[in-house]
Amino acid sequence: MAVYAIGDVQGCYQSLKTLLQAIRFSPDKDQLWLVGDLVNRGSRSLETLRFIYGLRDHVHMVLGNHDMHLLSLAYGIKKPEKNSDLVPILAAADKLDMLSWLQQQPLARFHPKHETLMVHAGILPGWSLPQVLNLSREVQQAMQHEISCKKLLRSMYRHKPKRFKEKYQGTKRLRTIVNVMTRMRFCKANGKQNFSAKGDAAHPPEGYQPWFHFFAGHPLPFSLLFGHWSALGGQCPIPGFYALDTGCVWGRSLTAMRLSDKKRFQVACTDKP
Repeated sequence: MAVYAIGDVQGCYQSLKTLLQAIRFSPDKDQLWLVGDLVNRGSRSLETLRFIYGLRDHVHMVLGNHDMHLLSLAYGIKKPEKNSDLVPILAAADKLDMLSWLQQQPLARFHPKHETLMVHAGILPGWSLPQVLNLSREVQQAMQHEISCKKLLRSMYRHKPKRFKEKYQGTKRLRTIVNVMTRMRFCKANGKQNFSAKGDAAHPPEGYQPWFHFFAGHPLPFSLLFGHWSALGGQCPIPGFYALDTGCVWGRSLTAMRLSDKKRFQVACTDKP
């Protein structure tokens, strides 16, 4: 059995199908690990989500910020933008099944055999593997109950607090966990994050660094896969850290990585913008 991790799909349905053909994915014997942001901005989010849901017994994913946004639309917390490719999902006859499954997904997953952690955006300096998985579990549990889920989704568009503190409780605590694992790009050594900068990692905001910079010289006892940051072009300078978002939704490519040997497979974007 092969396990393939795939970067941000974001509604690029045809590119996903092409990539699965390229790696000769077989649901009978292989698994897909998806780094989040299945939907939004691409042209065929409904087809993408429906296809992945159909493979759900062979799929292990983490939530990305765009997946969380879709759930907030489904609960009526936000309204979709005009001509958003998320609108067809909200109107689909099978939306409840797909969205219920999506809502059950965690923010972090660990593959013990391949010693690989997967999150959508990143983790803070100093966070241990058990801490990451426990924090993910807190959010996942809150997402299973309508009242706490709606409270979290309603609050998650706030940028503050910009630092996670263990003493935080309730929605404030959950929001900071979500912000780290689904939105972070730049932070300081103390964990303070900057949510405004989205560009080149080589030109961080003053006083900040790419979050993975703080792991240089401090290797983790596991590999770490992440997406979210297409400006990296799929490259991360820290050994053992693998960036998988290669900007398919922006017309570039979609990337898969086989966990056993970290071999990459790429296909050019074949979806219309």
